[in-house]
Amino acid sequence: MSSTPDSKDRQINPEATVERMSEGKFYVRDVVMQPWAGPDWYHPLSTECSYCHRTLEVHLRAPLNVAKFAKDEACRIAVLEHLRTEHPTAKKRQA
Repeated sequence: MSSTPDSKDRQINPEATVERMSEGKFYVRDVVMQPWAGPDWYHPLSTECSYCHRTLEVHLRAPLNVAKFAKDEACRIAVLEHLRTEHPTAKKRQA
């Protein structure tokens, strides 16, 4: 299966949601602006924060045959949420 998006599914949803489940674990959904029929699948992913080099766990809710670009976007969104909520510099600013 090709991971290159075709014209009908190239749109990344600007309103994708991310929830922090616990320290280093994030739940991401609605990454691609494409409705799908059928059951939801949970794709376990992991990514590394390029600032603190911590490995983050990402749980993506998407169709079974989700493209690589959507998985990459889910990881990017999770890293942004990590930087916003958990990153050591974020905690210093809150104090």
